Amino acid sequence: MKKFVRHNKLPNICGRANYITNEKKQEEIVCQSAFIDFTDYANFEVNHKKSDKENNQGRENIIAIPNSWYELPKEKLEKRCQKLAELSCGKSTDMMWACHWNKSRTNLHIHVIFSEREKLPEEEVKRYDRDIYLTNEGKIAKKKSDRATDPITGEMLPPVHRKGEIKEGGFSAKNEEYKSNSWLEDIKSQLQAEMERMGAVFDAPGILHEYHEGKGTESATIKKKNELIRAINKKLEQLRPMLQASLFEKIVIKIKKSIANLEGIKSYVEYCIDKANKITHQEPQKKQFEHSLSSIKGLGTQSLKTTSERTKKRSYDRER
Repeated sequence: MKKFVRHNKLPNICGRANYITNEKKQEEIVCQSAFIDFTDYANFEVNHKKSDKENNQGRENIIAIPNSWYELPKEKLEKRCQKLAELSCGKSTDMMWACHWNKSRTNLHIHVIFSEREKLPEEEVKRYDRDIYLTNEGKIAKKKSDRATDPITGEMLPPVHRKGEIKEGGFSAKNEEYKSNSWLEDIKSQLQAEMERMGAVFDAPGILHEYHEGKGTESATIKKKNELIRAINKKLEQLRPMLQASLFEKIVIKIKKSIANLEGIKSYVEYCIDKANKITHQEPQKKQFEHSLSSIKGLGTQSLKTTSERTKKRSYDRER
């Protein structure tokens, strides 16, 4: 199987938690942990932001697991998912997970949603004992008649805090480790090691990486890109033993610089294979051959790009 771990920030942790556990939204929910109501977490972030920018409410890891695990007894699969979920966020609290199939049932995976904070014991939490309203001057209204009203309709504005909302405490500071690139790479290594211990066998990564297809408007275009990338990777593996390692690496570097033009790259690699099959071992011809390959000519054919890639290129051209 292919290694795959994607890490996302969540601006709406409640919405995402509901989405991954909604049977109407998912192809098949194979198993899941107990549901966590992240409302308090979300409200805490809203009420404690330090600028106009909204606080990040949580994070998500998406982990691909072997499709064959679907045949495991449900209890065994749940234990494996729980282990991987805890490993991916470094804790067993303030998190939840759900194991899904994708639409084509080619990718069994786990969604892990977690807060960057830890919930403190209830006895350490101070909550509002009533709804809190403001006056038109922005102060706390002590009487009903002092409450702020809409300047147009004259209707009373809703409270800024509801009874039962957290007033003080409730959550730890955010774990700064989650912001680190080294943390994510370490988690990926730990997940791979644990899954191998569980019996998973991983494919060697392709020379050119594939893109996440998803369900958006670009998914069909990205799917075509991935098909081309798989074909190119297959041909590159065919070319690798035909060349000296240093020359092959030069070709790969130049190909990656032209990654937007996959059709051109595919034609170029096919050209390299054809030349390598015909070449003799005479030194002058070898040098000429190596020069012709490293020049990476013929990559001017029409490229296959997503809308976002085309937009970036137009912006770059204007700046130039």
